[in-house]
Amino acid sequence: MLLQGSGTPAPTSFARLLNPFPELRKFTVCYRIRMHRYREEDDINIYGGPLLSYALLDTDSSALKIDHRLYGYQVCLSSICATSNVITPLWYWSHFCFTFDDSDKSWTFYMNGVKEAGDKLYNFSKVIFGNGAFVIGQQQDNFGGGFEGDRSYSGEITQLNFWHRVLDASTIKNIAECRDKDEGDALAWSTLRWNSSGEVEWLKFGGEIGIPINDAENTRMFTETVGWAEHCSSYLGSSYLWLGAQDGNVEGRWEHFESNETITYQGRWRGGGPNGGTVENCLAMMYGPGINGLCVNNRPSLTGYRHSDIFWDNETQAWKLASKKTPGSSALHIPDSPSDYPLGKKTWEVKSQICGYSRGEKVQLTLSACIFGQYTCDDGSCIALRKKCDLRMDCPDNSDETKCTLLSIPVGYSNTIPPPPLVQSEPLPVNISVFISSFPGIKTEVLSFETNFVLLLMWQDSRLKFLDLKNERSLNMLTPEEVQKIWFPEIFFYNDDGNLFSNLEQGSRVELIAGGTAVQGGSDNSDEANIISEGVVAMSQRYNVHYSCDFDLLMFPFDAQ
Repeated sequence: MLLQGSGTPAPTSFARLLNPFPELRKFTVCYRIRMHRYREEDDINIYGGPLLSYALLDTDSSALKIDHRLYGYQVCLSSICATSNVITPLWYWSHFCFTFDDSDKSWTFYMNGVKEAGDKLYNFSKVIFGNGAFVIGQQQDNFGGGFEGDRSYSGEITQLNFWHRVLDASTIKNIAECRDKDEGDALAWSTLRWNSSGEVEWLKFGGEIGIPINDAENTRMFTETVGWAEHCSSYLGSSYLWLGAQDGNVEGRWEHFESNETITYQGRWRGGGPNGGTVENCLAMMYGPGINGLCVNNRPSLTGYRHSDIFWDNETQAWKLASKKTPGSSALHIPDSPSDYPLGKKTWEVKSQICGYSRGEKVQLTLSACIFGQYTCDDGSCIALRKKCDLRMDCPDNSDETKCTLLSIPVGYSNTIPPPPLVQSEPLPVNISVFISSFPGIKTEVLSFETNFVLLLMWQDSRLKFLDLKNERSLNMLTPEEVQKIWFPEIFFYNDDGNLFSNLEQGSRVELIAGGTAVQGGSDNSDEANIISEGVVAMSQRYNVHYSCDFDLLMFPFDAQ
């Protein structure tokens, strides 16, 4: 079963089970899916990719729900959820099983026959009653309805089975590896009947070994099967899939296995084949290094995780980022050269109002193959994130040292308003330290003295976030422009001859000190950064000050001041 093959999110695509849904106490559910897109997730990650949902009339709209999300896998029983960090790969067939034992409330997740997580649902004490509404592809907000496009499923599913028992690990492994074809005793996939709506396709397989007849079919067969290449070839070579042709009758001429008709398609034979002589007569699909297949407008195109695609647009001679969720919403990147690709950090022009941007507004977006813990250079190269802004050029284009900032200042921040206190109803603490270096002059006749010292002020501003702080504090110094944007305390030296205030003139420096654990920022920022939400601002300045002082000179010079 294929739902939302186009990738467009919609509340109208679903399949509702016509068979009576059984009552479940202890049970196992297994299925295979090939997920095409992730869907939106809310702030607390409740939704994201609802594969299926089961609702009871007027009592429980979430009696059973299975979500495949960008950041994890979740099964909920009456809104009490078993969660894990198991990630569902896109465009790759994966086998999942979930078991629940009502006797001790224990549950287990399996992916591709391997146990990935397990725990207990201590607060679940209900029975999943039968004869409710079982739907594939949508989250039910009410019985059999309340669908939303952002909470829908895009992808394929097959071999969905329910058992009235907890399957053991070896049985689940055999099912995942296709060594056990036993179907569920509660619901069996081959006997299920469905009422489908919207963009739902039923795909049936069988017949004969396939053979491509043109480049497009060759590309499609390769794309659909290459994910299993290493398994089918047993890691022993690049041939992994037999095709329906042979040259056993006439050496060098490919013929169809069944009809013996000559294959007119001259494929992309590796090594100028067929060239195996009389001992190699069968045609096989191969994989290995290189780029395979045809592309949209003769350029590679990219399918997004959720509902956006990037492809080359011949009309505008630009790379186009288009939304499938909001028709007409797009952005364009015009490359410096037609041969350039939009990899790395590029400027895109928004063509319609979306995501808080106005039509015609230009934004920087990042398209990167860099992994977690790496930084994307402007040209798309990857370096370790810790090497960003360390006063050394690590990117080939030197972009890791050109856009360095240590502060993330929120919208609405005011440098005239003090930070909120750390403890409610108490003033903000400002730590003051004075390091005296010398007394260049003491003038008893005019009751004054001169001193050189360093004043250090330290405080926390919970409104600020610190970016990419280093262990060496000298690398965490703010620029004068950054300093002017934040609040800092003013100190008045009341007995100074010049009525001196603390200031940020020559000799001053403002540094940031990490006060918590750094966390790498999310995809909402086009620049990767390690973010610290708890930190200390340290302002230091050197002073030369003349103080007036009432000396006690009664015993002078035979005393100590």
